[in-house]
Amino acid sequence: MLAELYAEALLKNKAKPANYAELWHEWLWGTDCIAPVEEACGDMNQMHMLGLLLSFFEALDDSPQMTISGLLPSVPLVHLYRKPVAAYTLRELTTQVECLQLSWGCVLSHSELPNVNRALKGLMGRLGSIAQHAFSESDSVLDDQQYITTIPDEHFIVTRKYLRQMICVFFILFRSVSVRFGTDAALRAQRAGPSKSSRGCRWRQ
Repeated sequence: MLAELYAEALLKNKAKPANYAELWHEWLWGTDCIAPVEEACGDMNQMHMLGLLLSFFEALDDSPQMTISGLLPSVPLVHLYRKPVAAYTLRELTTQVECLQLSWGCVLSHSELPNVNRALKGLMGRLGSIAQHAFSESDSVLDDQQYITTIPDEHFIVTRKYLRQMICVFFILFRSVSVRFGTDAALRAQRAGPSKSSRGCRWRQ
């Protein structure tokens, strides 16, 4: 089912399927995040696979100008890079996601739901973009040796372990968004754009 969906919607049509919001709901609430991984699924379980598929779809929406500071202006603790998310290297992506985790309470308390969703989906899309490609040794995108491996043509890709770890983190963060704002509101925000208003965060560096 996932393979057919991927081939038809992503590879052929370069577009998200009509039931895209339902796929998100299925990923967050219909998959078992602690199910054993399967060798036939690339050492992943259904939650990992569906999350990775969603990251591929989110990569279709990569905005060349989207920044974390622009989406979450009231949370300066998470403003690590001036560059757009679509230009993050592997190390920058990992560091930004880890920073969001550490400041997640502030992000949820002082940001609008569409902005939070767009920030997470932008980061998840960057993961999907990196995961779909192999890079040469001279390419600066895969700049963290602990998370990459070589393939036969002397190119580099991210490891399965890294993909599992990142998908698990996004799974937890998106679930917390659904709990914080309500599942129905979170599903509606999947279709919404960034909000221009946000409340100030009292935390400062």
